[in-house]
Formats: sequence, structure tokens, C-alpha cells
Amino acid sequence: MKRRALFAAAAVLFLWCAPSQSDLYGTWVSRSVAHPAPFFKDAMTGRGPGAVELTLRPDGTFLWRDNADNLEFAGSYTIEKNALTLTDPRERETVRVKYALKKPGLVIETPDGFVFSFRKEGK
Repeated sequence: MKRRALFAAAAVLFLWCAPSQSDLYGTWVSRSVAHPAPFFKDAMTGRGPGAVELTLRPDGTFLWRDNADNLEFAGSYTIEKNALTLTDPRERETVRVKYALKKPGLVIETPDGFVFSFRKEGK
């Protein structure tokens, strides 16, 4: 009985502390961009804080602005557990990335191994 009560309390605490979908809404500014492979070391030059901005709107649209390369991608997104699927209709491209809300921000990992760490704009 004690074990069941402990499990129930842990589940309630997890649900109470778990981030909601609305926690993703807003503009996120990159703190860092990294890749574990040494091959990409030179590609990371100029990818310091503010190199990338990601805006996720409540209506399911996004804007990805790469300030280092002066590129923008826009389209729609969906959220599925710990994954974001971003679709850019102009480029006819869809990418599914893993995400985690970790203090103090958002971490996104792309299928090719790039890891973007973001902080929410204004925080």
C-alpha cells in the first residue's frame, strides 16, 4: 500500500512539474550550437549566442531564423511527445527533431546530430 501511495504521489508531482505544450510558445534565441563530431568543428565558427532564433506560435506555425547564414525557414509544426516536426512548404522539406525543456531553456537535437541550446527571449 505504501508503495502504491508513493507511486501516485510521484505521478502527481511529475504531471504538476511536467512542461505543457504552451511552454514551447514564444521566441527562443540560441545559446550554443554543437555537434559531437570533430568534422563539424569549423562549421560551428560564428555559431555563438544569438546565431539562431526559433519562434513557435500557438497557431502551429514557426519561423527559424539563422542569423549566421542569413537564412529563414517558415511553415507549420506539430508536437508529439518529445519531438517537433517542422514543415517548410516552400522548401518542400519536413524535419523531425527531438526536444527537451530543460532549465534554463530548450534543447533541440536534429537527426544529423546537431544540438541547439536555446533560452526564451526576454528571460
